[in-house]
Amino acid sequence: MKPTFVIVAGLFTVYMGLGVLNPLLAPLVRELGLSETQGGLIITAAAMMFALGSPFWGGRSERWGRKPVLLIGLLGFSLGYGAFALAAQLGLREALAPTAAFVVLVLARALAGFLMGGVPVSALAFVADTTSGPERTAGIALLGAANGLGFIAGPALGAGLASFGLLAPLYAAAVLPLVAAALVALRLPHTPPRARDASLPRLRPTDPRIWPWLLVGYTIIVGLMGVQVTAGFLFQDRLGLTPQQTVQTLGVALVTTGVANLVAQLGIIRAFRVPPLTLLRVGLPLAVAGFAILIVATTLPLLILSFVVAGLGLGLALPGYTAAATLEVAGHEQGAVAGLTTSAQGFGAMTGPLLATSLYQLRPEYPYLLTCSLLALVAAAVWLSPRLRRIAALSRRPAAAD
Repeated sequence: MKPTFVIVAGLFTVYMGLGVLNPLLAPLVRELGLSETQGGLIITAAAMMFALGSPFWGGRSERWGRKPVLLIGLLGFSLGYGAFALAAQLGLREALAPTAAFVVLVLARALAGFLMGGVPVSALAFVADTTSGPERTAGIALLGAANGLGFIAGPALGAGLASFGLLAPLYAAAVLPLVAAALVALRLPHTPPRARDASLPRLRPTDPRIWPWLLVGYTIIVGLMGVQVTAGFLFQDRLGLTPQQTVQTLGVALVTTGVANLVAQLGIIRAFRVPPLTLLRVGLPLAVAGFAILIVATTLPLLILSFVVAGLGLGLALPGYTAAATLEVAGHEQGAVAGLTTSAQGFGAMTGPLLATSLYQLRPEYPYLLTCSLLALVAAAVWLSPRLRRIAALSRRPAAAD
């Protein structure tokens, strides 16, 4: 088995675990007697620790090699998710009061978020180590395909296992990364560290080569995560669904989104080697159109159409953003830039759920109006900014040498 596919398998189990929670969150929060904003805080806790931890793991991947960091991330994700599922079970049985359950859920998610940061960081750095400029976008799209597959399998797993209980999918999501960790331990070769402590690259978020891309990635994820976290509430409220029905119906919608995402990343990006700037210029307007449908959709077909269009657009835009940032730096800085780009997404995932759930309590349409506005601003910047257009030339030549 090729090393890249071992890494993809590890990423897949983590993204599948994240995908499992998306359709479960809204009914679980309401069954526990928590508010929408508390649901957003549960997601925000993990995202905050993920964002803070990603640069840390980027540096460790340079010092220790990619494999040890990947293993730590997979095992840490399994530990955190297992604790989360157990806390939720105790809360549903009223062995924990709602406030106590909320605190334990936040802590468990925070633990999972910090430790899992090593998975995408080490995976992205590995691809950047082994690809040149023209091939890098395609390699990163393969990592994005693991995301897409995970968000197909996760909601499908959630919908399929929900009949055995609301928490059955969470326990499954905690076990599967252990299988991936065993595969990584046995089949992924150890890569030597690329830097010792004295020579570790010190790449700052304010570096003029990358800060515009970090802002682009942050803004995209703010909108995306806000929609994902509030979608369960929206489906339950607009369609009048029970908790079990919400998990199953939203699971179907998220599966179709994942398929659209996968079509973009495997069927378009890898097949046609589309440059990063083009991916952003096409993908962002598509995402805006998809989320605009969500504002007015009141039937299941329209809601699913919204998710498909948005999934296709984001499936193009996110690999474009990630590839653009890696092409701006030298080979010995790839671990550092992987940490920063992953961290920017983590900060977006921290901001988006809390902001969106707070807005949802004011009026259900507000989170989606905000998402459309943010993505439209980013799309305008990508089309008009001379600074961002530089990447078009970079994407057609080899990556910078060490």
